[in-house]
Amino acid sequence: MLILLILYLHLLLPPALGQSIPEADHPSFIPDSEGDLFFLLDSSGSVTYDEFAKVKQFIGDLLQPFTFGPQDVQASVVQISTNPTLEFSLNQHTSSRDVIKAIQNVKQRMGDTNTGKAIDYVKQNLYTEDFGSRVDVPKVLVWVTDGLSTDDISSPMKLLKDMGVSVFIISTTGRGNYRELSAAASEPDEKYLKFVDKDDLGIITKELRDSIIELIQAKRLHAVNITTTSFLLTWPRLLSKDIGHYVLEYAPLADPGKKLQHTLHGDQTSFEVTGLTEDTTYKVTLYPESNIEYFHPQTIQVSTFPEAKEERNLEFQDVASTSFLLTWSRLSGDTGVYVVEYWPLSDPRRKLQKTTSVEETSIILGALTPNTTYQVTLIPDSNDPNIQPETIQVSTLPDYIQARNFQILDITSTSFNATWSKLIGDAGRYFLDYALQSYPRRKTRKTLYGDQTSVVVSGLTPNTSYQVTFIPESKLEVSQSQTLPVHTLPDMIQARNLQVHDITSRSLILTWSKLEGDTGQYTVNYAAASQPHVTSKMSLYDESMAVIGKLRPNTTYQITFIPESNMQDIQLQTITITTTPELILTRNFHARDITSSGFVLTWSRLPGDEGRYILEYEPIFHPGSIQQKIVQVDETSVVVSGLRSNTTYKVTLIPEDYAPPEVITVSTLSELVWQRNFQATNITATSFLLTWSRVPEDQGNYIVEYSLLSDPGGKLQKILSGDVSSMMFSNLPSNTTYQISLFHESGVRYGTIQVSTLIDPIKARNLHVLDRTSESFQLAWFKLPGDTGRYVLEYAPLTDLSRTIQNVLYGDQTSMMFHNLSPNTIYQVTFIPDSKAQYNQEQYIRVSTLPEPDLKRALYARDITTSSLQLAWSRMPGDKGPYIVEFVLVSNPRLKLRKTLPHDQINMIFSNLSPNTEYRATVSSEANIQNVPPQSIEVSTLEEELSPSHILISDPSAHSFRVSWGPSFDSVAGYEIQYGPISGDIVRTLQVDSRVNSTVLENLKSNTTYLVTVTAIFKSGGEKALSAIACTEHNDTSVKYLHFRDQGSNSVKATWGSADGEVQGYHVRCRRQAGRSSLISVAPQTHSVYVTDLADGTTNKICVMPIYKNGEGRNLCRKIHIQPGTSSNGYSSQ
Repeated sequence: MLILLILYLHLLLPPALGQSIPEADHPSFIPDSEGDLFFLLDSSGSVTYDEFAKVKQFIGDLLQPFTFGPQDVQASVVQISTNPTLEFSLNQHTSSRDVIKAIQNVKQRMGDTNTGKAIDYVKQNLYTEDFGSRVDVPKVLVWVTDGLSTDDISSPMKLLKDMGVSVFIISTTGRGNYRELSAAASEPDEKYLKFVDKDDLGIITKELRDSIIELIQAKRLHAVNITTTSFLLTWPRLLSKDIGHYVLEYAPLADPGKKLQHTLHGDQTSFEVTGLTEDTTYKVTLYPESNIEYFHPQTIQVSTFPEAKEERNLEFQDVASTSFLLTWSRLSGDTGVYVVEYWPLSDPRRKLQKTTSVEETSIILGALTPNTTYQVTLIPDSNDPNIQPETIQVSTLPDYIQARNFQILDITSTSFNATWSKLIGDAGRYFLDYALQSYPRRKTRKTLYGDQTSVVVSGLTPNTSYQVTFIPESKLEVSQSQTLPVHTLPDMIQARNLQVHDITSRSLILTWSKLEGDTGQYTVNYAAASQPHVTSKMSLYDESMAVIGKLRPNTTYQITFIPESNMQDIQLQTITITTTPELILTRNFHARDITSSGFVLTWSRLPGDEGRYILEYEPIFHPGSIQQKIVQVDETSVVVSGLRSNTTYKVTLIPEDYAPPEVITVSTLSELVWQRNFQATNITATSFLLTWSRVPEDQGNYIVEYSLLSDPGGKLQKILSGDVSSMMFSNLPSNTTYQISLFHESGVRYGTIQVSTLIDPIKARNLHVLDRTSESFQLAWFKLPGDTGRYVLEYAPLTDLSRTIQNVLYGDQTSMMFHNLSPNTIYQVTFIPDSKAQYNQEQYIRVSTLPEPDLKRALYARDITTSSLQLAWSRMPGDKGPYIVEFVLVSNPRLKLRKTLPHDQINMIFSNLSPNTEYRATVSSEANIQNVPPQSIEVSTLEEELSPSHILISDPSAHSFRVSWGPSFDSVAGYEIQYGPISGDIVRTLQVDSRVNSTVLENLKSNTTYLVTVTAIFKSGGEKALSAIACTEHNDTSVKYLHFRDQGSNSVKATWGSADGEVQGYHVRCRRQAGRSSLISVAPQTHSVYVTDLADGTTNKICVMPIYKNGEGRNLCRKIHIQPGTSSNGYSSQ
């Protein structure tokens, strides 16, 4: 085979990478297997739920084709967790479906990955009764893992393998220790150790299943293709053509004397036994005869099938209360018509008869009586005397519609009551659907349970037609729904149109409409709501209104209207009304515009006023001094003046028409008193303004006297001219109280007040700096009354205020730490409080960071490689606490490693680093950080050659070849191999461990060119690939032998041995010397065919070729000469 090594650019790979991986096909079944299969399922917390589900699916697919049972395959699952758990024993499930269902029901237990503990658990219980294992059958353990274990697996796994258990290991992540997994698996690694991604487990299903089958393949004789007169015996290859032969004996079990015997070649693995008796059990024994070793005879019992008999199959279907369907099968002897006779079993005289043609095999018998048993006889017209009439009995169902008694009762304008009877077979749930007849598709459903046999449907529209359907849920097939129409009654309340009109304080009018069915008699009852037992009654005839009088003003009444009607559902009605209040006329006599010397009197003119008004008024405390005014009839107001201030007067209005007089009292106002209004305004922390009002009597100068409230003896005075009404006090101390008095120069005191200056928010806030360093400082302040708890702080270098940074604080914070500042730099800080009081002034403060300290720690890296380095540093005075070491990836600072080291350690080794990558290391002393700041350096690992430099294709065959690559790198996490036919769209992917540099690609198509790409996946996340071309060879597999047996009548039987591998079928081709060639395709389990139409005296060539999924095998051909007048065995073959 020509091997081509072609390097491809990595950009050519994406189309291949996007192809999906085909899943392996399931074979229909796997015969002749016997073994105990244990599955170790990693159920720990290191496995994701998705991965756990995919592994369960993989195990189910792997086991699906096997036959399970005490003489076949048994399977068990043990979960790996903190403690191992046996999910089900080997002998618990005896079918493929039950085993797969049990696997899918396994729940993940989480916990630790104690794999060694689980392996030891299997070893200890391997032959216990709880596990259900068998003696002298192969044992196989399959461990599916993510590659990690928290305990030792080597010792228990070695002991388990020493007990004869074959161990397969499938790693789904490539994170495991390759050497540890290789030592745990059975040998060789290529067969027993697999590395595959959890999403690609289907790739190895067939390969793993074939390896298991190879271990548990039973060496058994068994029979297939059983008929009434033959069966085919097959057995595994025990001998060869050169080392022995077989003796086959078989006889009826009931008559051992009829034994027959055949001697067969050593390379033969099947034999067809023919000419047998139907429905008979045979004892078959195969004796392998060999001069090299002894083989036990194998004995089985095989029963031929009984001769099939024709059945009439007279049956009934679709039984109802008045009909059923009768069906039957047509037999080969039927020649004419069929006659069907039927009658009630209780009255044979009522016999009826129907006739059908021979082509018909069913008839409907109708017009029957419900709940009645009928005898039915089918009489066929047949030329076979063995065919006789057949009779069955059929019972019609009860009349469920009548028995259900579904009714609609108590129909009103908005509701109805649906009732029904409960029948035998009811499941206890009913459905009631109802809808408007005009909109039948807009249904409303009620679901009813238990023993309920009625329901009220309400909320309907009056005078409307509905369609109501009752649907019982029944255990009987005959349960039927019923539908009834319902029409709601008119809305009598609305139609009556009862109304109230002309409500006054003493009466009202009640009106109504007369309806169909009214007799003309109406009753009206009414009573005050506060006295419902005191009822008045009115009886009316043929009226449509009533006047209700003699009511009380402003009173609530309940009025009940009762019609007398010939129709049901004519309803009484009750309404509630309130009479209006009684109208009361008032004079509305009152005073307005009151001053210290007078007021205005006003009043309302009443309907009876026709004369003048006399107005009298006198002081209450000086009776007898009455004054009087006469007011004309058309006037309704008068001004009263010349009165004394601050005096109460009695005022009387007397109409001349002898209407009752009205009296009120009115008080004049006091004389105006001038207010001095001595006060302080514009108060601040250091000043305020003193003001006062001048009054007309003021003459001369003012004297202002003031002192500290805390020091009354320290009084000061200031004299101001009489035209001044204010004085400014400034330069005062904040938060201080003064006592101030205003005097006339004559010594008359006008007033004294106390004034307090405000708090100075700048001083009270006490904004100050703490803990200054070269890179930080702390700003602190006091919280003042009214602060909301929100503070805004802005800061920037004084030389560049455009670099302002803002921080907003909330809550009760009264300090903030400023970090990452420049040494020896002046910063301007703006403090902005949010206050509900007046203390929200912004404040500015300038803070200088300290110069950089002179002490500096020596920090350096040495022994730098592609994947490691050593960090070392110097010890500084004051280093008494532990060292803090931070190691981060420069390109991704979030990937940070932080270590705390003892104070006597001054170096640290970092390993498993990525090649050619820049890192930042920072070292600080926890106890000395104020004096010696953290020291950082950046260091890069050495560069490494990344990609494999060559690919080698070797060991080609028809369906496989080996792929090798190199060299190996420590920085590689694993390899991904992608391969597929160059001319096709299918690309398969295989994941392998970083320690592996060679693998075999199998299940390939023969005579096909493949593109193979090896991609190195590095720990740093990078990838590089190399590609090559490889070709598979032609498939040269053929069947093991080809034998002919003359069948007479110019035909032979060709029999061949199975071909190796996964055979999909065989092509049998006959090239005739006389006549056309023919091709026969048969199934993989078929190993013989009959070849006919072979002319006398001709030589014919017969070839058998195996067919594989990936191509064809090689032909095995033999010639056969048909001699004239051929009898049994009268032919020659070449």
